[in-house]
Amino acid sequence: MEVACGLRCTSIVTGKAGVWTIRELVLDDLELNAVPELILRDLIPVCVGERDVFHDDVQMTSIGGQHIACVTSRGSVWTWGNGANGCLGHGDVASRQEPTKL
Repeated sequence: MEVACGLRCTSIVTGKAGVWTIRELVLDDLELNAVPELILRDLIPVCVGERDVFHDDVQMTSIGGQHIACVTSRGSVWTWGNGANGCLGHGDVASRQEPTKL
């Protein structure tokens, strides 16, 4: 098991059970017309992906301010989260809710 912690998010690599994140849920994530950055204080565990998503076992994750990257045992890199300033590495500024392979 591997754990990485960020400002508002924690990721857990559980081997066969995949990658989980536990984070504060921001109302804007729900696409409501709510005040940005209004945070619900419940921590929500979410399974981001298992072997069928990444096509391999995830070895580690790293967390930025509002984004996550992971590396598989075959060296594939996947990112998701806030894409501002191109921080996800996909050549654009689009945010991604699902892991996307580089």
